[in-house]
Amino acid sequence: MKVITGTFEIVTPMFLGGADHQATTLRASSIKAELVFWWRALHAAKIIADAEDETLGNAEEKRRKGLEALHAREVELSGGPGGNVAARQSAVLVRANWEEKPPLFTAGRPIADAFGLKPSGVLSGGVNYLGYGLISLNGNIQSASDDGKVPAKSCFGARGRFVVEFACRRLTDQQICEFKRTLEIMGLLGGLGSRKRRGWGSLALERIEVETVNGRDRCTPEVIWSAPQTVEAWRGEVRKLVDLKSTQRKADDLPLSAFALGSSVRIWKEGFDTAIEAIDALGHGYHLFRAWGASFNGHMIGGKPAEQNFKAEHDWYVDDGLDYAKRGRHRLPRNQMPPRANLGLPLPYDAKKGKVVDADAPFGRRASPLMFHIAKIGKKYFPVAIHMGNLFLPETETDQAKSVKISICREGDQEFEPNRSVVEGYLTGVTKKQSANHRYFDADPAENFLDEAGS
Repeated sequence: MKVITGTFEIVTPMFLGGADHQATTLRASSIKAELVFWWRALHAAKIIADAEDETLGNAEEKRRKGLEALHAREVELSGGPGGNVAARQSAVLVRANWEEKPPLFTAGRPIADAFGLKPSGVLSGGVNYLGYGLISLNGNIQSASDDGKVPAKSCFGARGRFVVEFACRRLTDQQICEFKRTLEIMGLLGGLGSRKRRGWGSLALERIEVETVNGRDRCTPEVIWSAPQTVEAWRGEVRKLVDLKSTQRKADDLPLSAFALGSSVRIWKEGFDTAIEAIDALGHGYHLFRAWGASFNGHMIGGKPAEQNFKAEHDWYVDDGLDYAKRGRHRLPRNQMPPRANLGLPLPYDAKKGKVVDADAPFGRRASPLMFHIAKIGKKYFPVAIHMGNLFLPETETDQAKSVKISICREGDQEFEPNRSVVEGYLTGVTKKQSANHRYFDADPAENFLDEAGS
């Protein structure tokens, strides 16, 4: 039996709690769930495409067979309760222990304390922006609300280390190879806990060791992977793992989070001395991209002018109060939702007055297609954006344009067709309003470096 061991460092505070939202234990179940997510991200496109190629029938039958094949492969690795395949126990047993347990930070404590290293200058509000729901406006960890609807939060501080042992039973050599690759990508791009898609709980995999166990006899562990120490080496590791050309499947055809043609990973063009500065810059830049800014302070956000990329959407709301019938005069297409709906739903305008853009069930909440991560490379910290670009909303049975009917307040159902250019405008720095004025991510190469894979 092979035992694979990964040693991780916590890069940003980790809100890894149970039902009570309190960070008390290192949860092996959360680690396993994160591994399954990244296993799908790496392998789903090829497994689904291969199964569809072998299936005779219409598009719906091919899609069903592709997802069944993915589920069967996943159950072989992580186990499952049954369904279209036999129920089985996981082939990988997980045990997690602290190597350097970090301090626990409870509600009311300044979130800056949980980072360990202090910023060298004044922050811009980006930490609070990406920590919505975890951090209060005063920069402290969220306390419970008076009505009890908002529970208190707590987190493990950054710079702690933990070791995870994976006992791989009944796995073929190919499956063990897939598992190692999954562990690597999780350690380069993944995280644990609440708001992990916004950079909280980011992990840095330091090394992978493997040993062979026969009964009670254990061989000396062999280090088979170590963390990259330069940006170029980091890029090379990600490029090696994420092969977009292994299948011709387009990302926006996949109904789950997986890398495919059109996916991208981008790294910030410069590193930061501390993790808190990195996540603050990431949040500040994203806020500037999305926001209009308040008029009372000159539309400034964190000391910089808001980019105001969505003027028509702003004018429509301010002038007409979400009256859908009046959108045309603001040059917003009548057959589309506001552009920022592409960044996740629901989309609040004035939550206190009940003015939000959301979707009818079961589409009422859609995660942003953008995932953020803080990577530790050498002694620097780099923000990373991951855009898998998969199917944002399920298509209707009769509409081949992949649009669905979504309700805007009480104005009735309206069509919405996702538009990738909104996300790409943030990633490339090029929008209709400006050309590369806000390029945050590395422009060398200017295009998605994953496109070089396999070339």
